[in-house]
Amino acid sequence: GLGGMSSSQKVEESRKVETDAPPQVLYRIDKYRYLTLENYISCDKGGQVYYNDTQREIKTQLGWEHEFYDFSYRRGNYFAAYKGTVINGANNGYLAFPGASTRQYCGSGRSAQGCPVFFFFSADYGRTFIYKIVAAEYSTPERFSKLKVVVANDGVYLRDESQKESVYSHPIGLRDLYSVNKLRFSDGALISIYDDWQNEIAGLVKEELIRKKIPYANEYGPDFRILDY
Repeated sequence: GLGGMSSSQKVEESRKVETDAPPQVLYRIDKYRYLTLENYISCDKGGQVYYNDTQREIKTQLGWEHEFYDFSYRRGNYFAAYKGTVINGANNGYLAFPGASTRQYCGSGRSAQGCPVFFFFSADYGRTFIYKIVAAEYSTPERFSKLKVVVANDGVYLRDESQKESVYSHPIGLRDLYSVNKLRFSDGALISIYDDWQNEIAGLVKEELIRKKIPYANEYGPDFRILDY
């Protein structure tokens, strides 16, 4: 049993991994900017991913500290698991690199049981990155491989190209990717145009409620629930 194991012994079970594997280029924007996989055991297991910009002398890890330890090496690599399209076309410092969860239920990243898709985003040419979940349950292999991410100077555009584009001119939800969904960067965060759209509609409704002197008019907003009033 584990009754005689001390806390220090439990910590020792997770060891930091160091290998002499040469850097492998996973994705390249141009001759100066690219992602490398380093310190890996095999190309689809473990290791750490770095963004490199040799012109600006930038090298930044995309990921977390736990990825250096042996228990993470039993999983596939997040960025190698992403099978969709990514186009980094911005010239103002915006960058995005999608990945897919390789946790147990997601297998290799192409599981039909649901694969959370996310990306790392930078607004400062790759010196720092923030983490954003795109779709919590990207549920089928076909959808997973048909996701398209395009980075432009005004934000990040996403669409699931496994089905025809929605007839709606706006996404009908934060996770709706059948229409083109856009995320804009503001005050250190990525904001969906769905949120902007909801806020705009709420503002118009509020103006009308105030005009009609409805009692709850001043409290109305996107999160207002009439049953709680």
